[in-house]
Amino acid sequence: MGPGQGQGQGQTVPANTQVSRSELESGVHTTEKPTDAYGDLDFVGSGRKHSNFLRLSDRTDPATVYSLVTRTWGFRAPNLVVSVLGGSGGPVLQTWLQDLLRRGLVRAAQSTGDWRGGAWIVTGGLHTGIGRHVGVAVRDHQTASTGGSKVVAMGVAPWGVVRNRDSLINPR
Repeated sequence: MGPGQGQGQGQTVPANTQVSRSELESGVHTTEKPTDAYGDLDFVGSGRKHSNFLRLSDRTDPATVYSLVTRTWGFRAPNLVVSVLGGSGGPVLQTWLQDLLRRGLVRAAQSTGDWRGGAWIVTGGLHTGIGRHVGVAVRDHQTASTGGSKVVAMGVAPWGVVRNRDSLINPR
């Protein structure tokens, strides 16, 4: 299959075919293959040494993902899952509201247990909008925390918007 071509259900979409975003169909315009993008990430300048990452399909069995996170990566089952959703842009939050969100979110996550069994905070995985505020809150907490009270943050972002995604693919 060449660049710009997709295969699914016996159909091939040539590279020069214009398909609008509203016409994209996962079953027609994508091909399911084993992942070649997984491992550890190092975020330069952050308080955390490394983070795990995985590219997966929207059709991946949630039990498989849960097993990876708990068994392979070693996180205990959460007592609470907080999903923080919001636009990637929008109005700028006033400073007092940013502080309230950051303190309250981390405090709620901390109150449920230690870093491997407390809360998991799930965002859209991007450093924009509300996801940025959550990331800053978790980073600041990890940097200031000296005890075992860590907060787990997970970002779930579409592969197409991940910057430098080609560098995340494992060579064969």
